[in-house]
Amino acid sequence: MIVPDDRTQANARLTAMQIGLSVLFFLLVVSFWAIQVLQHDRYLEEAESNRRKFDSLDPWKACGDCAYMPTCAGGCLTASYSQLGDVNTPTCHKPTFESAVIALAHRVSAQQETVQ
Repeated sequence: MIVPDDRTQANARLTAMQIGLSVLFFLLVVSFWAIQVLQHDRYLEEAESNRRKFDSLDPWKACGDCAYMPTCAGGCLTASYSQLGDVNTPTCHKPTFESAVIALAHRVSAQQETVQ
């Protein structure tokens, strides 16, 4: 019968400790990876929910056949919320656009008169 000496027992304990530490490190890496995957899935679900909410915003539907619709698109959603309390209520800038068009028309006509 072979009786292990102290050195053999110490080597066996050291090897067992190294294996244990390797397994522990592996488990830590796997658990970190699992947490990242779960957080990513939660992020994707939240992003999809936010996209659906954004797609449902439609303040421009109240604008009807406004000529400035391609430029304005119902105004700024943030301005709608801060001024009117609802992102689906348009902040109409039609008077501003009309005054700008009138001012531009006056400026162009004045330049044409000076050219002639």
